[in-house]
Amino acid sequence: MTEQRLDLGKTLSEIAAEIASIHSFPEYEVEFEVEPSPAALIAGKASSSGAPAEPKDLLQRMAEAEATDYELLSAAAGAVLPFSSAIAERLAAEAASARKRSTWAQDHLDLLSMS
Repeated sequence: MTEQRLDLGKTLSEIAAEIASIHSFPEYEVEFEVEPSPAALIAGKASSSGAPAEPKDLLQRMAEAEATDYELLSAAAGAVLPFSSAIAERLAAEAASARKRSTWAQDHLDLLSMS
């Protein structure tokens, strides 16, 4: 899932560059960071106590982040539709992927609550 989020950042950078080229904006590089980083969550650095993050806490943050990404990417797809249906389709596909990751994390949270 971490790799997929890093790939999402790369894809969004490519899409931003595509939009900039379509509308003759000056070229610029856009970087997207995952905060806090997945490695920090796993190592417990994001925990105030310094203890390693509990799996349910990590899964909860993942589910929330992906659900938020779904909403934002869906809105972005709708916003760029008048400019480019191809870019809107790419954003919609990324939104669908975010929704799947959110569902995956929520399913795992549900499984943990059963144990």
